[in-house]
Amino acid sequence: MYGSGFSWGGYFYFYEHAKARWLEQRKTASMEAWKGAGGGASGGGGGGGTLQPMHHLLAAWEAGTIMVFIANPIWLVKTRMQLNYTAVAAAEQAAAAVAVGEAGAAA
Repeated sequence: MYGSGFSWGGYFYFYEHAKARWLEQRKTASMEAWKGAGGGASGGGGGGGTLQPMHHLLAAWEAGTIMVFIANPIWLVKTRMQLNYTAVAAAEQAAAAVAVGEAGAAA
C-alpha cells in the first residue's frame, strides 16, 4: 500500500513538474518568436499558453521513467519478502509434518 502511494504520488509530482517545464519552454519560445517578428519588448505575447498532446505524452513518459528507477527497489523488496515468506512457510509446514511423523512413529 505504501509502495502504490509512493509510486503514484511521485509519478504525479514529476508529471506536473515536467508539464510546467514544457509550458515554460513553450512560452519562452513563443515570446522569442513574437519579439523576433517585430513585437517589441512590451508585454503581450504570441500564445504558447497551452500544451499540445505531445507535450503531455512526453511529460507522462518522463515521469514514468523517473519513477521506475526510484520505485523499483521498493517493489523488489516487497516481492522478495513475499516470496521469502512463502518459502519459510513451506519449510515450517515440512518441519511440522516431519515432527508429527516422528511423534506418530514414537507412539
